[in-house]
Amino acid sequence: MNQLNYSLTQPDHYIAGRLIEPLEVIEEWQLNYHMGNALKYISRAGRKTCEKTDLEKALVYLDRFMRNCTVATAGGYFKKEKRFSIENISHDWELDTHLKSALHSLYMATYEVPTSHVEKAMKAIKLRLKVIKSQDKAVNENSKTTFKRTS
Repeated sequence: MNQLNYSLTQPDHYIAGRLIEPLEVIEEWQLNYHMGNALKYISRAGRKTCEKTDLEKALVYLDRFMRNCTVATAGGYFKKEKRFSIENISHDWELDTHLKSALHSLYMATYEVPTSHVEKAMKAIKLRLKVIKSQDKAVNENSKTTFKRTS
């Protein structure tokens, strides 16, 4: 395959309207399989499927990291200056405070023993899921009220 099919290598749910591609961040931060997938799902939350589904998938990968990579340390990561700052990425990807916090925790896991940072990332994602749940509940209650008025 001489020419790359950009719909396969750079799908819209990762790059449309963005300057920073998630794959570049994963490679630069040298995230392992589990944390790389978590970052991928955080970055596309709500852009391909529903936000809740993407964030639940991120949690699955972080949970698998915690269960299967307990001996992982940050010692394998290069201690070099990173091109992509948390601020730039979270602004470019339009992340809310909870997902920005999760991103920051994944980043910190590349510098220190990762388990506590992965736990923090999981907590931040769960907080975002609570926000989504309360928003969904409010929309459903509003829909019921509107339906009763029109019936």
